[in-house]
Amino acid sequence: MTELTELVQESILTPAKKAENLLKLREAKRQIEERIELLNSELLEAMRATDSLSIKTSSFTISRAKRVTPFVENYKALKQDLDEKRIPYTTKEVFGDEMAGVFRQAVKEGRQLDGLSSRETEYITIKTPKE
Repeated sequence: MTELTELVQESILTPAKKAENLLKLREAKRQIEERIELLNSELLEAMRATDSLSIKTSSFTISRAKRVTPFVENYKALKQDLDEKRIPYTTKEVFGDEMAGVFRQAVKEGRQLDGLSSRETEYITIKTPKE
């Protein structure tokens, strides 16, 4: 019942008060995320130090794992190697990130390019003075 009361009260606040509450919540979230990251790092370091892959208690289990993410460093060399080793693959033709500015400018100027469209998204920003 308390949450419902808070929601009702929140809905009657002025936009300025809502923005103030939003700023407070964002700061609390940042602090919580920093604390979570710190605790994760400390737990990982403790598990490395004891060479533990998992810690199990009656209420939780913490597991240590590694994620491997491949990156293509040389497209042509990799493609040639895949061909030589007869490993099937697919590729996609995409525009590079550097084209984003060109496309933004075309939309801003109202130029029509076949295959290019734009989407408008409304959002809010709240700025605080630098301390």
